[in-house]
Amino acid sequence: MSSNINNISDSKVVTNAFNSINRGTTSQSALGKDQFLKLLVTQLRYQDPMKPMENENFIAQLAQFSTLESQQNMQKSFEGVQTSNLLGKTVVKIDPLTMVQTSGVVSGVKFLDGKYSLIVPDNSSGNYVLKGDVMNAFSAANISFDSVKNSLFTADSLNSDKLVWNPSLTDVNQYAQALGFSDSTTVPTAVLGLWGRVYTTEIPIEDVSYVYGQ
Repeated sequence: MSSNINNISDSKVVTNAFNSINRGTTSQSALGKDQFLKLLVTQLRYQDPMKPMENENFIAQLAQFSTLESQQNMQKSFEGVQTSNLLGKTVVKIDPLTMVQTSGVVSGVKFLDGKYSLIVPDNSSGNYVLKGDVMNAFSAANISFDSVKNSLFTADSLNSDKLVWNPSLTDVNQYAQALGFSDSTTVPTAVLGLWGRVYTTEIPIEDVSYVYGQ
């Protein structure tokens, strides 16, 4: 039992762990700052009371932890700058299994749980609107969906949750007239807002295959 404690108290364990991270080790044995701190705390908890860690060693390891944390924070900040530089550029994601492509001009950046994602328009079904939004807006405005659906949307999309606009509708006034209104100024706001709405999707930065417009 005592031999295990002495091994844990060996400052080389923490030092070697730090060096492994600092060299950019990518194996599963590489430690992040949280694991590094846990190892340091464990070392202090189980150190030999008859031979405690020297102050110099403790201070050196705290300095190593601080350096590691600063390096990781700088790396994350650099990733944020790189990601922000993609705003306004076209990115492409290719699903490795289906080979389906998702692409679009980056309109925003999202950071969640330590990961960056790019926000792009969702053009997976062309120029579309969500069926649920249409039904809710039409119902509130007392517009019969069945009476106008064939004028507004393609037949293939009517059984989908994404209603693709009829390509013959080229502007908002045509949309209003298809609904039975004289022009767009008389269309209820919620119904008018369905026209030209842009839906978005998120592409994790690590899934981006190509970037255009650099």
